[in-house]
Amino acid sequence: MLAGLLALLLVLLCIPWRAAGRVQNLALNESGGAHWEATSWRVEADWAFGLVAFVSVKEPGRPAQTSLRLAGFTKALSAGGARRGGRPRPPRPKPSRRRRRGLTLPEFLALLPELRPVMARLWRSLGLEAQGKLTYGLEDPYLTGVCEGLRAMLPWPRDLRLTPDFGEAKLEGWARVRMRVVPIRPAAVLVAVLLRREIRRVWWPRLKARLAGTA
Repeated sequence: MLAGLLALLLVLLCIPWRAAGRVQNLALNESGGAHWEATSWRVEADWAFGLVAFVSVKEPGRPAQTSLRLAGFTKALSAGGARRGGRPRPPRPKPSRRRRRGLTLPEFLALLPELRPVMARLWRSLGLEAQGKLTYGLEDPYLTGVCEGLRAMLPWPRDLRLTPDFGEAKLEGWARVRMRVVPIRPAAVLVAVLLRREIRRVWWPRLKARLAGTA
């Protein structure tokens, strides 16, 4: 039974999935909230050569329309969280206590020489093509800095310009993205990354401590 499950998993990992999307006039920020009225997008994704497909479309001034297709049957999905109008949400209070981070900045910097070549391999395995101009920021400026460090290690598309904002959480601008992924390729790269000696020294003690705590 175990051999059969592993064989099935291997087959599933070899089935490609494709995705393409575009977004215009995106304006999400912590201080002003979400402004969906002028935003437009189209997102398409499919797996197993169209056996499963997802489509979401929104035009300026109209609500989003989303559908899921499974083996030829299509079902419309609820638009969910997009709000009409530009009423800003009140900013969320930031947590007063210090967060526990799984990886400290010195540890991350020490791992950069190990991560640089494998991160480039992982990025290429995604088959990503992108263009656009985006300004982004996360709620925690530390995480924004980590994202910038990771981006410096990737063969980033020249036509996709990202500008970090360390002041607040935000995502603004426009972008077009296309990708084709065979899941077994990035999975193999991730396994190789985790088994590298210097990286294993970071996650293995944490895993053992967590397992010991739940025993």
